[in-house]
Amino acid sequence: MTANEYKGEHGGEGVAHDGASFEQALRGAEELRKSTGRLRIRLRTLRLTMVGGASAILVVVFVAAGEPRWELSGLAVGLVGAVAAGLRAERSVRSELGRHEERLERTVGMLREVFVHVSRREQWEKSRVRRTRERIARFSIDERRLW
Repeated sequence: MTANEYKGEHGGEGVAHDGASFEQALRGAEELRKSTGRLRIRLRTLRLTMVGGASAILVVVFVAAGEPRWELSGLAVGLVGAVAAGLRAERSVRSELGRHEERLERTVGMLREVFVHVSRREQWEKSRVRRTRERIARFSIDERRLW
């Protein structure tokens, strides 16, 4: 069976049929992995900011709670609004991260499936096979479980 005949579980959609398209897909997966990492950092930063901000406001509220003040109700409303905005932003980042992770998983799965077929058909040199294996091995089996 040649790489052109090989469809694998991905049904041929986006399958790298030759060395050039395989290399392009691998570079794309590497860039997508970097982008996914940046989204994970953004999500963690957003969560830490939300927790830190809410904690600071609660401390101010508890310290000032000894004296009845109208400003406290304003702080409470502000806190609720900030939390709502933070949750909306978090949902957006999580959604984008999920799409990136799914695309990365599909692409890497396809690359793993066709790697041997493409490299044999095109009779890649051993050094190219080794380098490509090393690059593919940098992707975890399930990147999502690491975070």
